[in-house]
Amino acid sequence: MNAEQYQQTSQQVILLHEELRQEWPQLKRIAIALYNAQTDELHTFVNATTGGSPLNHYTQQLKKIPSLQAIADSATPRIIDNLDVFADNLSEHSQKILQAGFRSSFTLPMFTQNHKLLGFIFYDADEPAFFTPIMQNHLSVYSELIQSLVIVDILPLKMIHAAVNMTQAVTRFKDEETSEHMARMAHYARLIATSIADEVGISDEVIHYIFLYSPLHDIGKVGVPDALLLKHGTLTSDEFIIMQTHVTKGVEIVDTLINEFELDPEGHVHILRNIVAYHHERLDGTGYPYRLTAENIPIESRIAAVADVFDALTSDRPYHRGRSQEEAFAYLEAYSGQYFDARCVQALIQNTEAIMAIKAAFEPKIEQK
Repeated sequence: MNAEQYQQTSQQVILLHEELRQEWPQLKRIAIALYNAQTDELHTFVNATTGGSPLNHYTQQLKKIPSLQAIADSATPRIIDNLDVFADNLSEHSQKILQAGFRSSFTLPMFTQNHKLLGFIFYDADEPAFFTPIMQNHLSVYSELIQSLVIVDILPLKMIHAAVNMTQAVTRFKDEETSEHMARMAHYARLIATSIADEVGISDEVIHYIFLYSPLHDIGKVGVPDALLLKHGTLTSDEFIIMQTHVTKGVEIVDTLINEFELDPEGHVHILRNIVAYHHERLDGTGYPYRLTAENIPIESRIAAVADVFDALTSDRPYHRGRSQEEAFAYLEAYSGQYFDARCVQALIQNTEAIMAIKAAFEPKIEQK
């Protein structure tokens, strides 16, 4: 099973769009963007677009999109009867929407039960003034359905993160696994996934799950003794064998979560299982614990592996000082195609400015004495 088979929400929105177009062929696009309050980022999630989506792998801070910020602040939908009003707008989003031939739009904000912004639903038509009050009423029912689909899809993510956070707190989860490391690793993984998405054929929905699940790659380390995780110096061969068990322990934790929360094991949570199970596999079969090779390693696992190693190399750990970005690149390039997916390695090396921004945003917190 490849990553694209986990696109549950995408498939449902596409079917919904096809159904609506039987009666209203002018409705060319239904798209969903999700909001990350921690980073103020809005990013494309799923879309159903006739003729191909004009916006793929798009991320932007909400504060830099005043029109959408206003919708979120007012918690009210927005109708634009003629998108030509954006003809002089130089933003990437506006220009691509116009170039796609859309002429009117209907945008609705989505909120959680706690009234926190979840994201937006976008409807676009190729006919001016298409979204009349009657059409808005028709679409309101479908908008509720779409919001429910998104919430149901994301709920397992929230439960899993909550369960892992609780476990980490109870076990005093290891200085090595700082919140900053997990945040950087998640953003590196998303950067890699976005960069290679078109080449390997993964969607924005899958990128979203890779971003959310990557920080949980090492959850099995809650079962590894502190003495090993925090050891200064090289592990002995016996200690390394024990350290390697964090992978199988992590898989056991994921399987327990799937069973306890009655999640679909073949749904997007399988991306989490793949990341946990295979992020230490190597293309040449020298990784652990399953000795998988090349394309037998899921793409999400190969992405997580490069993101994790890069952050580990450039971060201070009990057993080594962090290397420079250039030294980390050199290491990854030396083993590109042997240990690591060459596309993933190049995706990092070619995005140095984005890496610097991520590192600056998630610097380790310095304790006040």
